[in-house]
Amino acid sequence: MTGIARDEWTPAALRSDGPRYLAIVEALQADIERGMLRPGSRLLPHRDLAEHLGLSIGTVSKAYAEAERQGLIIGKVGKGTFVRARASDAASPDVERSRNVPLDLNVPPPGPEIELLAAEFASLPNHANFAGLFDYLPHQGLLRHREAAAAWMGPRYRPDPDTIQICHGAQHAMSLAFSLVVRAGDTVLTESLTYSGMKALGAHLGVKLVGIQTDHEGLIPEALDEACRRSHASVLYTMPTLHSPTAATMSPERRAAIAEVARRRKLTVIEDNVYNFLAPDAPPPLKSLIPDQCFYVTSLSKCIAPGLRVGFVVAPPTYRDRMMLAIRATAWMATPAMVEIGCRMIESGRIWRLVEQRRSEAAARRAVTYELLGAYLPPLQSNEPAGFHLWLPLPLEWPAAHFVVAARQRGVDIAPPEAVSIDEASPNGVRICLGGPEAEAILRKGLTVLKEMLHNPSPSTLSFV
Repeated sequence: MTGIARDEWTPAALRSDGPRYLAIVEALQADIERGMLRPGSRLLPHRDLAEHLGLSIGTVSKAYAEAERQGLIIGKVGKGTFVRARASDAASPDVERSRNVPLDLNVPPPGPEIELLAAEFASLPNHANFAGLFDYLPHQGLLRHREAAAAWMGPRYRPDPDTIQICHGAQHAMSLAFSLVVRAGDTVLTESLTYSGMKALGAHLGVKLVGIQTDHEGLIPEALDEACRRSHASVLYTMPTLHSPTAATMSPERRAAIAEVARRRKLTVIEDNVYNFLAPDAPPPLKSLIPDQCFYVTSLSKCIAPGLRVGFVVAPPTYRDRMMLAIRATAWMATPAMVEIGCRMIESGRIWRLVEQRRSEAAARRAVTYELLGAYLPPLQSNEPAGFHLWLPLPLEWPAAHFVVAARQRGVDIAPPEAVSIDEASPNGVRICLGGPEAEAILRKGLTVLKEMLHNPSPSTLSFV
């Protein structure tokens, strides 16, 4: 490379801690927010930026893939990579908005949630103590709100409301729980494929994630036991119901076996149960088996809407006071008006109407997916709950990173494998999110593209920019 033109972006500085590719993404986002980069600005080719920064091409490619996943940039085959216009920006003649089929974000499809939320917001000023919702309230949350949270968690596990604490969504609850049980440099065990938010949290806390082998039910007890022996880890993060990204759900027997390993190895377990509302027949959570060793985390956001940041956590008895202190230190309290909206939906019964719609839509979309991709998917297990995501194993001819790029070039967005994989030994495949497309016809269009790619693999013909 002979030099960098003045109008070609390079980061002024990269933070020294954490993954380098994420540091590039953060610097890019910061310069976009400062107005230093406008929609349509062209970025350097992968190779040139890698040479300028003294990094590998693979690191820069991961950064560009993550930035594109976050909606910051867009790649045009044969033209380059450009800063993407935001949804709120006026249309820019310099960069086209992506019209790809969105199979990358794990959200439910549009339903009656806006209508239901509007009704609750409209009635909020009639609250007996409306002004009080904007005052300082208990860090743990109001008793009435915690009673509604207990009803939401039931019926197979319904904790005492006094043990529930309210947070700004499940991610906030997880962040606080981990801050109580790990320090930088510690090891945390989890599935070999895990929730992307867990990877982000691990990087933020400076902990090492160790992936555990799984099968169609999730964590394998013997593999967990061996990982404990080798790593001497004391903390496990797991999602036993509709695990993200694999959609696996543990049987009662598997949960009992995992709980037994946790008891014997004295593991502190952080159990993420945000998809429980989609699985009415799921067994009781691990929390019910090892209450003194388990943080139980759930939320309303995955059911109602991502912007309704209302989460609930039940900590082990020895951590409850410290959890309350952590809530106070990081937020003082969850926003009472938002919590009130969510809890009124529970009390009024409106949320159960939404739950039924979500379950029905999830089942319908899974049926469409198996109709088109069934030959490439694992067979469904009996009574397996339907969610809005599943794991698509890929043949050797299709390395996951190549498959994601090829799909994007053909008009389908899929999250890059780095978002959910712990290490290079993770299974070769991609998470397919079924809720992003607004209509079934759009979902069918995207799945048909993937079917054609699987039927005629040709990764060697990809064009990279």
